[in-house]
Amino acid sequence: TISPYDEEYVVLIENNRTDVVVNSVKSLKDKEVIAINSTLAKYIETENNYELTVPNEVKEIDFEIEKKHRGQSYKIYKDNIEVNTYTLDVGENIFEIKVLNSFNEDNVYRYTITRLPSDNTYLRSLRLVSPEKEIEDFDKEVLEYNIEVENSYENIEVEAIAEDTTSRVRISGTTYLIEGYVNDVVIKVTSESRKTREYILHVVRKPRSNNLLKTL
Repeated sequence: TISPYDEEYVVLIENNRTDVVVNSVKSLKDKEVIAINSTLAKYIETENNYELTVPNEVKEIDFEIEKKHRGQSYKIYKDNIEVNTYTLDVGENIFEIKVLNSFNEDNVYRYTITRLPSDNTYLRSLRLVSPEKEIEDFDKEVLEYNIEVENSYENIEVEAIAEDTTSRVRISGTTYLIEGYVNDVVIKVTSESRKTREYILHVVRKPRSNNLLKTL
């Protein structure tokens, strides 16, 4: 699948014999090259310093670099360590492209790329562990569910797994079931960016069956 980020940043840098052309800074997803959408990224040039903000989905980038003079060589560093792959952590990532020419003159291009935190507040799965019961037609877009359990169950245990491993899940509300009432269990998902979403289970415990024989 092709990402919606379908525009490239084209960066032209010139500086005497140590200049290079950074044709583009691209994001990599599933090892396929996709470009960064200019409507989502902020780009600033101050001398040889560049700032770029990318969405959380961009986990790896690539620099397409064209040397402009003979004898040029370059290396790319992240946090002062030479790297060949350019993965992005959430938050600020600093890359330096160090260019050296045949006269041992050097030039450094500094990229500060900020990867935004995840906004994902969806659940991947939701079910009852006790009693063991699948929630029929679970859909991460649907926020409320009606569930009925046998009278023999006074308590329930809910398992909720977030779609994004960086999200936190908190389960609150009634886990002790009152007979004949609607007992609400609230599952709150908080994303890495602190956005929230709540799923609600409306659980009804069936009334106790009366097996006493009526006497005439």
